[in-house]
Amino acid sequence: MLNSMNQTPMLMASGVSMQEIQSFLSTSGTIKQGNLEEHIMAATTEVGNVYFEVGDEVKKGDLIVSFDNAEAMREYKSAAIAYEKTRLGLDETERKYFETMEDIAEIEDNMEFHKKKMEEYEDSTDPDERALFERYQAKYENAKSRKEGLEDTIPSEEQLKIDQLSFEEAKMKFEEAQEKVNSLPGNIIAGQDGTIEELNAKKLNTISKGTVAVAIKTSETQTVEMSVGKYDIVKVALGQSAEITLGNKTYQGTVTEIGTAADEKSNVKVKIQVDNPDESFIPGMEVDVDVLTYSTPSALALPVEAVKTDRGGDYCYTAELTDPEKQIYQPVKTYITLGNSSDQYIEVTSGLTEGQLVIDNPPTNIDSILAYIISQPA
Repeated sequence: MLNSMNQTPMLMASGVSMQEIQSFLSTSGTIKQGNLEEHIMAATTEVGNVYFEVGDEVKKGDLIVSFDNAEAMREYKSAAIAYEKTRLGLDETERKYFETMEDIAEIEDNMEFHKKKMEEYEDSTDPDERALFERYQAKYENAKSRKEGLEDTIPSEEQLKIDQLSFEEAKMKFEEAQEKVNSLPGNIIAGQDGTIEELNAKKLNTISKGTVAVAIKTSETQTVEMSVGKYDIVKVALGQSAEITLGNKTYQGTVTEIGTAADEKSNVKVKIQVDNPDESFIPGMEVDVDVLTYSTPSALALPVEAVKTDRGGDYCYTAELTDPEKQIYQPVKTYITLGNSSDQYIEVTSGLTEGQLVIDNPPTNIDSILAYIISQPA
């Protein structure tokens, strides 16, 4: 837009200001009857003991299932020992190989020196020079003998390759055992009072990854269950409030359970307890869910449309006043650090101060605009 009086471009600008920021995770979910506390296996393991049966009532803190991780720990320790032995063996083989090669190279240099001296005195008939020749010849033969002896002891390239392969194999087995140990489940303990509704763990039997080992019905309250992807699950926390929409009705709820294992699509189950269900809130129906993942009543922020991104990071264009009389401004590209965002504003944690003007929706040719006037929203 051009100003009709002086043909100076006019751009819209807003002031950096303190704003309320609320971030939501918007997704869909399914209405469930009752509140189930499910314990899903994160890894295949051996069950040690099972202390309750289906239908039993449990109290918060009760031990329901214990696991026997002894075999996995033995495998881990064995793999760790094998890994360390092959690492030390490879280090010793490589050390011996390279040190011996260095010794041989040094001897070869000495042999070359002795050989040149021998050639220097080889044809001489002078007694002293003949004595020098014999001395260098003896040194040459001695060095040659030491070289041959070292060559017999140097590890072969084949042996070096075998040790390297043994190390790589032991390292792979150790990493697999380590990953298995790291994913071993802890004993299953009731998180809330309730009744055991499902129990798939059996004493001294193997239970597979992804299996619901125990499900505890903790209340009759209706819940909403949703699947959250791996990039969004880090934003979700117990106790967060949620708004559930079903048709033209809205309901309030709270995040009460976050799964401990992901499914084959890397999604994690999240459950929301609904505060105000009515007759329209029917199990099995799909609903829209907005989880409040972040909220602050006052944060330094700028409009969403003012933010751009390039290889250098996030940036905006600040409006720097160059002619106070004519109210002429110059655009300045300013890199900034951002925080959470709402629909309209993004929190800025560094790079700007309150009251600075930033250009809304900067045009693509803004870098070629040397001066402009601004219009601020009412």
